[in-house]
Amino acid sequence: MPRVPVLVTGGAGYIGSHAVLALKDAGWPVAVIDNLVTGFRFAVPEGVPFYEGDVEDAMLLA
Repeated sequence: MPRVPVLVTGGAGYIGSHAVLALKDAGWPVAVIDNLVTGFRFAVPEGVPFYEGDVEDAMLLA
């Protein structure tokens, strides 16, 4: 059964980036959205789609 992609909000922060790694290790497709106010782009693993912005931005989420 295919796994539904997971969007991790705050995925460039400490906790979020570890969640991304755990999801990837478990075989889940994952993407990250983060406004980089407290996170870092380098914390997102290579190959993971990254969207810089805020979850309140409806256009970005669409």
